[in-house]
Amino acid sequence: MTARIAILDIERQSGIADGIWELRQNGWLNPSQVIDRPRTICFAHKWLGEETVEFHAEWDKHGAKGMVKKAHKVLDEADFVIGWNSKRFDIPHLRTEMIVHGLPPYSPAKDIDLMVQAKRHFKFLSNRMNEVAKVLDQKGKAATGGNDLWRKLRNAKGDELREARNTMAEYNRRDVELTEELYLLMRPWLSGINLPAYGNSDGPVCPACESTSIQYRGLARTTTRSYRRFQCTACGKWGRTNASTSSTSQVPL
Repeated sequence: MTARIAILDIERQSGIADGIWELRQNGWLNPSQVIDRPRTICFAHKWLGEETVEFHAEWDKHGAKGMVKKAHKVLDEADFVIGWNSKRFDIPHLRTEMIVHGLPPYSPAKDIDLMVQAKRHFKFLSNRMNEVAKVLDQKGKAATGGNDLWRKLRNAKGDELREARNTMAEYNRRDVELTEELYLLMRPWLSGINLPAYGNSDGPVCPACESTSIQYRGLARTTTRSYRRFQCTACGKWGRTNASTSSTSQVPL
């Protein structure tokens, strides 16, 4: 058995509210002013190691509930979910749609939020995905033409609406591809991933990419024990053996 790693991204549509009197209006809108609530309109995902990026939207054959049920199935199968700002955005919004549509909780998966990891391990000038991609010399996100795309998705008809939906599908899929590219670049630095726990390897393997191409380099020492330390020659991740090589004769107070 190996871990199932889903790479996922959602897209949302803004809501509509009544009662705006001026652009500099102070205070919050009252819920009674909401005419159309914001909602998740589509999502894309792929499985790490597979080529296909799947796209599902509320305008598909089975509608919004069918889209949400598909997202539920993906999360239910995943051991890890890779996203950008997924802990605060994608996953909570998907859970909201799931409870609205009467779906039960999916089996627990570990959320590896690359934006959280970027803030923890690096100091980029901006933690926006597209800006990090530029710094790391990646192609970046697909163009949308700005907020006009979301207006067309709400108001357009006929060919214009079909074109807008195709553009959104391309944009959503590209976000998933870019998330995977950034994940692979950041992978040796990330915390919270231990893939050998999901496999049946006989000896030490890389905790990040499961490669058996490792090189032992010194010892990793805790307060009371020492372990053989290694670095993966495939991705660069550091790890250590499970069994200790020695222990101290005294335990400090």
